[in-house]
Amino acid sequence: MFNATQPLDLLERIGEGVIALDPEWRFAYLNRQAERVLSRLAGTPTTDLIGTVIWDRPALADSSLGRALHRAYADQTAVVHEVPDTGTRGSIEVRAYPSDDGLTVLLRENPQAGHTAQILDHMSEAFLACDHEWRITHVNARADAMLAPHGLSRIKLLGQNIWHAFPRLAGSRLQAEAFRAHAQGSDVELQEFFAPTNHWVSLRIAATTNGLACYAHELLEGSGTDEALLVSEERFRHLVESIDDVVFRLDREQRCVDAFGRWLEREGIESTSLIGRTTREIVGPEQAAVHEQANLSALAGETVTYEWTLHSRNGVRHMQTTLSPLHGPYGEITGIVGVGRDITQRVEVGKELQRWARIFEHAGWGVAIVSADGGTIESVNPAFAEMHGWSVDELRGKPMSDLSAGLQDFPRMNPLYDSRGHQIWETERLHRDGTVFPALIDATAVKDQEGQVTYYAVNVQDLTERRRAEEQVRQAQKMEAVGRLAGGVAHDFNNMMMIIMGFSDFLLTTLEHSDPRWADADEIRKAAERAMHLTRQLLGFGRQQLVARHVLSLNEVVSGMERMLRPLLGEDIRLETKLSPGLGGVEADYGQMEQVVMNLALNARDAMRGKGGRLAIETLDAELPEGYAYRNVGIDIPAGSYVMLVVNDTGEGMTPEVKARLFEPFFTTKPVTKNTGLGLATVYGIVVQSGGYIWVESETEKGTTFKICFPRVEPEEGSSPQPVESVGSTRGSETILLVEDEAAVRSVAARVLGNQGYTVVQASNGEEALARLDELEGRIDLILTDVVMPDMGGLELTARLRERHPYLKVLYMSGYAEGDKLQPKMNAEHSFLQKPFSAESLTLKVRDVLDA
Repeated sequence: MFNATQPLDLLERIGEGVIALDPEWRFAYLNRQAERVLSRLAGTPTTDLIGTVIWDRPALADSSLGRALHRAYADQTAVVHEVPDTGTRGSIEVRAYPSDDGLTVLLRENPQAGHTAQILDHMSEAFLACDHEWRITHVNARADAMLAPHGLSRIKLLGQNIWHAFPRLAGSRLQAEAFRAHAQGSDVELQEFFAPTNHWVSLRIAATTNGLACYAHELLEGSGTDEALLVSEERFRHLVESIDDVVFRLDREQRCVDAFGRWLEREGIESTSLIGRTTREIVGPEQAAVHEQANLSALAGETVTYEWTLHSRNGVRHMQTTLSPLHGPYGEITGIVGVGRDITQRVEVGKELQRWARIFEHAGWGVAIVSADGGTIESVNPAFAEMHGWSVDELRGKPMSDLSAGLQDFPRMNPLYDSRGHQIWETERLHRDGTVFPALIDATAVKDQEGQVTYYAVNVQDLTERRRAEEQVRQAQKMEAVGRLAGGVAHDFNNMMMIIMGFSDFLLTTLEHSDPRWADADEIRKAAERAMHLTRQLLGFGRQQLVARHVLSLNEVVSGMERMLRPLLGEDIRLETKLSPGLGGVEADYGQMEQVVMNLALNARDAMRGKGGRLAIETLDAELPEGYAYRNVGIDIPAGSYVMLVVNDTGEGMTPEVKARLFEPFFTTKPVTKNTGLGLATVYGIVVQSGGYIWVESETEKGTTFKICFPRVEPEEGSSPQPVESVGSTRGSETILLVEDEAAVRSVAARVLGNQGYTVVQASNGEEALARLDELEGRIDLILTDVVMPDMGGLELTARLRERHPYLKVLYMSGYAEGDKLQPKMNAEHSFLQKPFSAESLTLKVRDVLDA
């Protein structure tokens, strides 16, 4: 539609008529050329049209123009149609474009059509032409002279349906021949008695690209009318045998009187099976209504065309039927003549075009139609427009180069570069707001039959999300690789720490406190403990730390640590907690959750050091819809119910560069002497190992917010684990089979257990352990075995031992706790000992397993 800001004075000077109709069919605008054209089409002056409804003017509403506009509005698709111009005897090209604001109509006079009309007027033959919808488009002067005395003037005929204008032709040989010529695209010659003029005429009906053309001249009386009648009847018999459609007659009771046509043969229907049956009996009661209603309209004197669906033995067929009334000698309606046409192919093609149009309109990727020179955008879909920040209308006619971020890259899409006329490349595109985004362009040259490019079909895909996803994958792979490296290093380090801790414990038990060497051994012991803590952090980041999962409440974890956190934060930092009542449970390790809260709190303290501030810890339930997390934080979190832990501080915040490396192990912005760089890496590893997700929101000088979400599960009564302390003596006299491939670790463990009174039988691998068991004839009370060993691991060893001694007690030990190395049954409370362990931990666990 047009608005006040448009150059309306320019529209007044162009050679085309321009009309704007609002959604209520009122004239919103028309220029002078449109007024002149409408005056000729209506036959009367058309003034003061603005604000009036087009349907209130019958001369316009009941015309080819009105029908074209109605079709454009009903189908919501652009319509190009040609209507006869009674004033110039030429034609008017009508282009109607529907939109949410109504219709925009362009009227273009066809001077060539006027010139053609002048040529036709000088013909000696009468000439009449109609379009594919049987509307009369041309009547020359000779035909006007023949028909006007009978009330059928040229002005009256133009635009009318030919079968409405000549109702007595319904069911005649002339109508049947016209149908055949139109269906087969062939020429037909015949002689026929033409009732309106009461004369015999010689006719030639020719199919044209626009419809049919009919040439006629009257025959003189006595010039062989009897012979002409015989010839006409013979031709009609041939027509009956050759017509490709189905032609039928019905009487006034809607009973079939006759039926013929090749269509019946193709469908395997005998015409004799139809004769004498009513429409309802032929099509069945389910489809009878539409046919019977059309029959009644034809019996009332109307020519009716309608479409319907036929379910035949050859499948579903789409049919179009045209019905016309049959008239008797006195003008009375005696029945109906009908022509049925199989339009399945046309309908399927139309549906296919509609499907492609919908795909073009609703595709998630950008599609543009670009001119043959590669310079101008002719059409785009909404996705293309949204991708570049413009509207569809704004992009029409816009140079393609305006949307390129660098040098114009589209002309490279030239058949000279690719013999197939197809090319794919990555480039950068320019958004309306000036931002640049990466894109993949797939352009195809669409050519005509002569091989000339008519336009380019261009698909444009925004690669922003793909690039972000690729970066996330690279980051995840890097974190996974570093995690595996950290876990492997920690495992080997664990064995060395066990040796250091074991022998330092031996020194501490044999030396007097007054001995200076006791203090040296104690420092070695303390350093080993600090190293052990470091390895546990490495295992936590590498997701190889032993976990004891329970359904627990984050409210209990936070409230349980609140008293401990306040003195650690200092007096200048205010701690606030906001715990959601009725919070859902999460399945995690209680100790690991405490470690997460502690590490995040200490990180916040360091960020607010010297300035003070506020640390807020909040828990809440959250429902995440599909795609929400990815759109907002760039993490692909499945839709579902989650429990969230939010830790916010008012510290110094962080730059994007720091955020990108935040969870890398050993990365820190603090002096190396003050921080190992493992705190947040450990948090990341614990969260991922627990099936959760973590992300951070932060800006410089605006603080930092960590958000963690875990899948929500129903909390269990008394699910939070309570510390259990072993009591009683750790000494014993039982026999223990110790299986460990690391000699120094085996020596330390054997010495610790021997000092407690146990008999220790040592083996360096699984085969040796089996041999020792045979030597002892099964007199073993406990097997203490490493899990990961060459040739035969602890799991296989245990399975083979229990084949002989089903009730044998087993205590596993390992520096690993990864899922591919340990089975869930080994996470039981009294069956596993995580390396590195102290002498006290070893003797307590052994005693617990033996006493269980």
